[in-house]
Amino acid sequence: MAAGLIKARVRAMEAESTYRQESMLIARRMAAVATLLRLRRREAAAARDAEQHDYAEIDGFHQAAAEVAAVLNMSAMAAGYLVSDADALDSRLPRVAELLAQGRPDWRTLQLIIRRTELVVDAALMATLDTSLAAEIGGWRSWSRRRILHAVDATVAKVDPDAVRENRGATQDEPMCRVQPR
Repeated sequence: MAAGLIKARVRAMEAESTYRQESMLIARRMAAVATLLRLRRREAAAARDAEQHDYAEIDGFHQAAAEVAAVLNMSAMAAGYLVSDADALDSRLPRVAELLAQGRPDWRTLQLIIRRTELVVDAALMATLDTSLAAEIGGWRSWSRRRILHAVDATVAKVDPDAVRENRGATQDEPMCRVQPR
């Protein structure tokens, strides 16, 4: 009986370890994509400065997204989201990204944080928000999606009340239409 409990505990510890490793691997992928994006943006800016074209050109973001789509075997849209998320972690949420690299939060939580902080445009406020969220998310284990959204929204509201996303639920002020079969 004791041997069975020990084996179960070992399996549980392995599951926790792989959970952390998964977060760490995602952090490495996001850092690599962010580095690629910075490189492609520099190259696009240099090409733009060197030559003036009268036709469309591919910017650094779209070039990086195309490369990511090809190497990770994903759609262009999925690659665009991945590059955008990598850019957000690199430029807007570096302290939160450090926690991901340590394996502390999971990727689902970070995706919610990225989406709920997109409306913060002031760099100083974003740095404050990044610091606040990094201090908070270490204890967010086994939280529901709703609880994470409420916590992120509350933190955003403290830092930049104008950047809080509104819930899409119907309010009493909105007109409502019901259709019933005859």
